[in-house]
Amino acid sequence: MYFSQGQVVTSPSDLTVAAHCEFAFARKLDALLGRVQRPPRVEDPMAARAAHLGDRHEAAVLQRYRDRGLRVVEIARPDLRDPGQMEVARQATVTALRSGADVVFQAAFMHAGMVGFADFLVRTDDGAYEVQDTKLARTAKVTALMQLASYAEQMRSIGITPAPTTRLILGDGSESVHALRDIEPTYRARVERLRSIVDARVGDSKAVVWGARGLHACGTCEWCSPEVELHDDVLQVAGMRAAQRARLLDAGVRTVADLAGRRADVPGIGSGTLEAMRQQAKLQLAARAGADTGGHEPPVQVVDPRAIAALPRPNVGDLFFDFEGDPMYSEPATTRGQTAWGLDYLFGVVNRRGAFTALWAHSLEQEKSALVAFLDLVERRRAAYPDMHIYHYAAYEQTHLLSIAARHGVGEDRVDALLRDGVLVDLYPVVRRFVRIGAGSYSLKAIEALYLPAHMRDNDVKTATGSVEAYWDYCDARDRGDHEEARAILESIAYYNEVDCDSTRRLHEWLVRRGEQAGVRPGDGSDTVSAEEQEALRPAESALAASLREKAGDPLNPHRSARQTLWGLAGAAVDYHRRETKTFWRAHFERRRAPLSDWAHTRDVLVCDATGGDAGPWEPPAGNKRLASRLIELRGEFGDGTTLREGSQVFLMYEFGSRAQGGSERPDMRPAHSRALVTAIDVPRGWVQVEEKADLGEEYSDLPVALTPGPPIRPGSIPGAISRWAERVDRAHPGVPRDPVVDIMLRAPSRTHCGTLVRPTSGSDLAAAISASVADLDHSYVAVQGPPGTGKTYTGARVIADLVGRRKWRIGVVAQSHAAVENVLAAVVEAGVDRDNVGKKAALGAAAGETRAWTTLRNDRILDFVQRRGIVVGGTAWDFSNASRIPAGQLDLLVIDEAGQFSLAATAAVAGSARNLLLLGDPQQLPQVSQGLHPEPVNESALGYLSAGHDVLPSQFGYFLPATWRMHSELSSVVSDLSYGGELVSAAAADARSLRAPGVLAKAVRRTRDGIDCAAGVHPVPVSHTGRATSSPEEAARVAAIIAELLGKPWRDPRAKHATDAAGSTRPLAAGDFIVVTPFNAQVAQLQLALHGAGLDEVPVGTVDKFQGRQAVISILSMAASEPSEVPRGMGFLLSRNRLNVAISRAQWASYIVYSPELVNYLPTSAEGVAELSAFLRVVDG
Repeated sequence: MYFSQGQVVTSPSDLTVAAHCEFAFARKLDALLGRVQRPPRVEDPMAARAAHLGDRHEAAVLQRYRDRGLRVVEIARPDLRDPGQMEVARQATVTALRSGADVVFQAAFMHAGMVGFADFLVRTDDGAYEVQDTKLARTAKVTALMQLASYAEQMRSIGITPAPTTRLILGDGSESVHALRDIEPTYRARVERLRSIVDARVGDSKAVVWGARGLHACGTCEWCSPEVELHDDVLQVAGMRAAQRARLLDAGVRTVADLAGRRADVPGIGSGTLEAMRQQAKLQLAARAGADTGGHEPPVQVVDPRAIAALPRPNVGDLFFDFEGDPMYSEPATTRGQTAWGLDYLFGVVNRRGAFTALWAHSLEQEKSALVAFLDLVERRRAAYPDMHIYHYAAYEQTHLLSIAARHGVGEDRVDALLRDGVLVDLYPVVRRFVRIGAGSYSLKAIEALYLPAHMRDNDVKTATGSVEAYWDYCDARDRGDHEEARAILESIAYYNEVDCDSTRRLHEWLVRRGEQAGVRPGDGSDTVSAEEQEALRPAESALAASLREKAGDPLNPHRSARQTLWGLAGAAVDYHRRETKTFWRAHFERRRAPLSDWAHTRDVLVCDATGGDAGPWEPPAGNKRLASRLIELRGEFGDGTTLREGSQVFLMYEFGSRAQGGSERPDMRPAHSRALVTAIDVPRGWVQVEEKADLGEEYSDLPVALTPGPPIRPGSIPGAISRWAERVDRAHPGVPRDPVVDIMLRAPSRTHCGTLVRPTSGSDLAAAISASVADLDHSYVAVQGPPGTGKTYTGARVIADLVGRRKWRIGVVAQSHAAVENVLAAVVEAGVDRDNVGKKAALGAAAGETRAWTTLRNDRILDFVQRRGIVVGGTAWDFSNASRIPAGQLDLLVIDEAGQFSLAATAAVAGSARNLLLLGDPQQLPQVSQGLHPEPVNESALGYLSAGHDVLPSQFGYFLPATWRMHSELSSVVSDLSYGGELVSAAAADARSLRAPGVLAKAVRRTRDGIDCAAGVHPVPVSHTGRATSSPEEAARVAAIIAELLGKPWRDPRAKHATDAAGSTRPLAAGDFIVVTPFNAQVAQLQLALHGAGLDEVPVGTVDKFQGRQAVISILSMAASEPSEVPRGMGFLLSRNRLNVAISRAQWASYIVYSPELVNYLPTSAEGVAELSAFLRVVDG
């Protein structure tokens, strides 16, 4: 950024600065305008060297273009601040492009206050120019993407058409290609925001002040930190979140001193949380006072001494462990179709004497070797010192040991053994439970003043980020052959890691000493792992899985063959349920140890608020019951995406030391039990009633502090069925069996007797073509992708009816839920199959005597039913994997409905019941949900795996249903662009519907008296608000106003079932014609409250998952969060293309997106994030 001819000139790099911290950018501009002093510049030799290396990389690429004989025009680099030179360079660029040069190097641009120099503009076959940039990085950085978009925009400004793709030529020789449409909307939004800040600052005569409205401040950069300290901002309080700060500011609590002295409640913050914040603030004030008088150690307040008793007894064989990892490291795409991200490049260990061991990894293959070496070291140590433990600080070490083992498919059982035996001990939850510390953070470095000599941190590398940056510098030095510098950098990183490990050792010693002062010693409680944890994390030796993994080779090998991929997937499928179950139990036991605030917003969790709850009296057992029971009512806030309902089994968790259910087997775990069933629940309002049971004579008065997910549903026959399928795959080695799941995992085209799929001719019946292809299958599959409203169920039912009617096939229908299966069965009967030939057992809890479209089967009648010809049987994976109900190979065809949410592992389990498979679904809707860490993508949906990232299913695998009968073309065009590569269109019948505003029938855009656009299509509705994380009353009020204004408007649908004349049916819009969707349960409650106040209680409201498969005339999406920093689950969750697709595509006529304008005011940190934000911006900006 610089000043020239009375104008502020910016560059794409300024977009990144402003996105990170608008206050910093505004202050930099103030400094440029002479209003404030800039902080002293710090020389950065690393940056200078990187620039030199970048020039070398750029020169090498330039030479390659010249060597190919291309006509290269090089633009002389001008002086940025010389307008004359800049204009000469710009004109030379225009001339080169208009003359058709093959390559323009260092193209110079200046337009609308934005300057830039493109490394390469390369002419494509169609005459457009592709923007290319060289970067030393091994991955696409967001800053580079903004540069690419800027240069494309600049080309347009001079009348040159940019190619639809851009390209980064990376330092490792690889190329990263990005569609302009995935970059430009984000770029334009950032430019618009940047210019608004520039205009505001230039138009003001004073420097921007701290806390200025409308400017985001990061709170930590070189510009913010002095202001935070100067104004004693509550941001300094440890653990302070942006949403909490906003609520405190609204209540007049601005400083740490204000918070420390606060006595009154603060709306939106629970009394218990507020008291903990107040105590923390008091300690930090005391720490300042101590520092002013020469003190070095922050004050400490002991909260719960029992935390020390939960530590194991110290042992001479103990180790102290720390990773160094680079999250941005990547290696080329593997045969799984995925780029492998992240590298833990240093495993560091210190023993009790302080001796340090470093295990380095500079590639994923070396990471695998380092993991094995670490596990070997630990195994030898445990043999010598059976009671030793490995201490670490925070969860990173445990989670990454697990993920590395899963990624490489080695050492998983050995890592499990460390967890199962309680060898890994996290000191972070011990610190948080034991003490409060007068420090601004509870990171290891923030509390080191308690026990670590300051001089030990004298090193070039001082932070985790610094370690990663130093590792990048090491890679640069190594790659250019500067071995001396590379060695020195590694030594600096190793010393940093050694101090981290030693800091953990000294922290442990400090905790032991302070515990003794409080009269508590480690090991005073049991340090054995609970029997429940032992059972849950037991290893499951699988010789079959090991055999298949050996045949598969390294899952990260990009050159692995298709058959090796198959064997890897088969091996991972064998252990799929073990991994899923282990992940649940690990999370459960971690919740029992960790502070409540660490997991309060987790799905299916309710942390009780300050009022706790109410409990009725214990009732003695009656009849044949043996347990006492009581009803408990709990209040709080459920985590988003909660799926609990009446009848769900849950865990109830009690405070440390409670004797509920006999207490905890370990003092470092809260007591918890699952003798509890939900009897009533209101998720949006955060209320639940639970029936709790206890042994007679063991009743207690304690109330739970939290409700958490119940134990996983037992997989029953499913793992056995997967193993039987995998055994056939293993026995066929080195060949492969003729099998539909094998074909799917190989991504082989559908195998038919005639050698190809039947393609519909123009105007012919697509269902007939699909039916003909399915009938011709040779132990293979056909996949059908059906976007919203395209008649997936209708088409599938007619295929089934045709095969049953003409060929007397036995056909099964399976899905994840009973409701999905029953929906298909009802459509099959409607398509003409006699209900006596369509059967299914009733879902658990279904009303007795309920009238159904099909025949209800008892479990003992299913086997007889499937012996008949010309039948359709429905069920879940438990039915089709159970050979005593449906024998192997008994069916001619198994239809998997919602195959976009049905995992590959589950597909392998059910497929044995049939010769062939028909997959129906849409991977662009809500994805398959999985908790486990798997070495191969067996957790992906079958349809998603086949699609391999394509918006539209490749034609060799089946069919894409291109016409939606639900959405008007103004809607479908948006959804098509968002999720289907522009290939989804509306059927004529969808466009025949209309919503009429009286007197303005002919207008293309119609507005109500309240200014609400009631034309067909997607309508953005920006609503300003601040400090909202998951609930916005402002948005709720706007939603209610939209519905109230549209209610009663004439709706015409010529295809309505009850149409009475040739003109069709016209009726007023009713409450049931609306669907209101939101990502957050808290906003569901807020919306229901607003709708109730407007007399609109009948309008359906819920989270996205509640409405999949539903439709209405109007859908409304309320985003709820004020800005990105407020979103508890991250913007990737909130702006998910799949969720946005589902929300919009519920509508027949119009969809309204209600959101805070500040929600899109950010720059993502990854290319994927930029693409997601750009997709949302394309929707709301049109």
